[in-house]
Amino acid sequence: MVNSEGQLQALLDWECVSTCPRWKTHQFPQFLISQPREEKPDLDMYGEYEEDGSLNEVLNQHVTGYECTQLRRVFADNMDNLVKGWSSELESGQPKRDFEESIDNCDGGFGTQNVEVWLNRFEEGGEYVDLRRAWRLHMSM
Repeated sequence: MVNSEGQLQALLDWECVSTCPRWKTHQFPQFLISQPREEKPDLDMYGEYEEDGSLNEVLNQHVTGYECTQLRRVFADNMDNLVKGWSSELESGQPKRDFEESIDNCDGGFGTQNVEVWLNRFEEGGEYVDLRRAWRLHMSM
């Protein structure tokens, strides 16, 4: 890579370079994806810790959900500062990411059920509900 004067600035190893549509690059890292949880878990409401001192399973899930929800906000704020329009691209690209995920998960079992719930909701019209949220709403009925 060279600058506007033609001076060498960097070397690019093309072996590890990929191209993809913009909507695919505007998403949260996998480790920040969890069920949203706005309310901070009250540790006293979950009973005893495990014998080894670790959190019990339900409390651990709720703490992880809460922490990921908070970290997604920090991540999104920083991305908005670094990349103009990042949040709007994140939102507008969600149906495309959901479609890609539904293709990856429609080979049977639980994944197929999830995709069916999402597609049925999509066909009903109304406000768009992403793939993961559609399943959570379905399970809460």
